[in-house]
Amino acid sequence: MFGGGNHRRQGYGVSPHGHTTDRLHPGQQRIEDGGAHQTSTDSRIGGLPSVEIPIRDDARAQPKWPVGAERMHTEVIYEGGDGQLQAQVWMIVADGSGTRGTPPRVVPPTVVVVPYWAATTRVTTVGPVELILVRHGQPDWAPGRIASNNPHLTDLGKSQAELTARVAAGWGKIDEIWMSPLNRARETAAPIAEALGIKPELQEWTEEIGNPPDWEGSPIDLIEDAWVKANLRPMDELWKGMPGGESFRDFHYRVVQGLERAFGQRSIRRLEDGQPHLWEIADERRIVIVAHGGTNAVITGALLGLEPTPWEWDRFDSPHTGVARIATLRIAHGSAFSLKVFGDVTHLDKAMVTR
Repeated sequence: MFGGGNHRRQGYGVSPHGHTTDRLHPGQQRIEDGGAHQTSTDSRIGGLPSVEIPIRDDARAQPKWPVGAERMHTEVIYEGGDGQLQAQVWMIVADGSGTRGTPPRVVPPTVVVVPYWAATTRVTTVGPVELILVRHGQPDWAPGRIASNNPHLTDLGKSQAELTARVAAGWGKIDEIWMSPLNRARETAAPIAEALGIKPELQEWTEEIGNPPDWEGSPIDLIEDAWVKANLRPMDELWKGMPGGESFRDFHYRVVQGLERAFGQRSIRRLEDGQPHLWEIADERRIVIVAHGGTNAVITGALLGLEPTPWEWDRFDSPHTGVARIATLRIAHGSAFSLKVFGDVTHLDKAMVTR
């Protein structure tokens, strides 16, 4: 729940030849229609499979687009961690003058950055399973400088949650929302669930690491001092967590076992052939998890096959309402999880970003 560090945003890449660096496999291509003119994915421009993406009227004035551009063909549009879409595209433009009705021509393929709102139709590469991890909004840890182990959101935290809900409405089809039972996660999940029209499901195992019970009602100055001293302990001591609280070993075990149990109930299971990082997946599923910095960090590390550390919060440091996306891709005879986006807070103004 505490800690600093930098976070990296990762999007999808484009090879020099215009192919996706994340290969498409059956079930990985999803078309989300924003409400206008979706065309067949079988059309071919420049010898590659493509999708025609109409360009909205208010987006055509972008300086990187050719005069007269009315639509574009692309193999795939990539969602970047900076909130924009990157695409290897063939622009379909009117001839020279830019007037409509003249015979179209195809501009040679080029990589462009497309504002998120510009495309009326989007194509996103996702695996048969995609997790969208959302950290809760800013909590009021110490109202009146007195600590609370189960705080509510601050006014800023509520605003962060509402803004997250706005972008969540554009996430496409979501199958489930899981949330931590703690107040800060519930209050963050509520507007997201309303925007998606899905009732959230409580998952007890997603709770943040347990604080010492005697922190409740204590002066925050004493707790901050104890936290600084605890972080200076030897490695073996760090695994024990805060004195009197849940140990990190127990926390990591709880989260990983809870995740695998929930996965198993949905026919998502590890392969049993000596490949611990490969999974067997029966059906496509997209799940939003609204939880905590520690919980989401443990989930991320476990699915990427990383050895656990007692500083997961710093290794995967996400701002409040930071969004991460983890999706499966086909590897050999199984599926592996790949981190696509992490710590995305482009739905917030810079002044609203907190940790």
